[in-house]
Amino acid sequence: MIVVINPAEVSRPFGYLHVCVVSAGRQMHVSVQVALDCAGALVGAGDIAAQAVQVYANLAVCLADSGATFADVFKIVTYVVGLTPETAAAICAVRMASLGAEPIRQGRWSACRAWSIRAF
Repeated sequence: MIVVINPAEVSRPFGYLHVCVVSAGRQMHVSVQVALDCAGALVGAGDIAAQAVQVYANLAVCLADSGATFADVFKIVTYVVGLTPETAAAICAVRMASLGAEPIRQGRWSACRAWSIRAF
């Protein structure tokens, strides 16, 4: 069970929540997901929205295979190479399509200068 708390004494959150209390007895941590299909081929070369669709599809599979859904997700951290307002908007649109319009319980964006596995 996840309980959301947004204290009235702090600013109203936009796109996130201030506090989430997880009282479930089981936690699952999913490692970073990238825009690769099950064969390891890059999906959406040069198209951040297509890459985001693949990432969230991969996340959905990982969750489902573990008996969970996006409704069970407590925190998402997004790493993006070359983050711009335009790429952030494209990723947010895909995220909202996957997770719904409700704020992510805990989320963080990180802009990266390079990605160590391979260039996408």
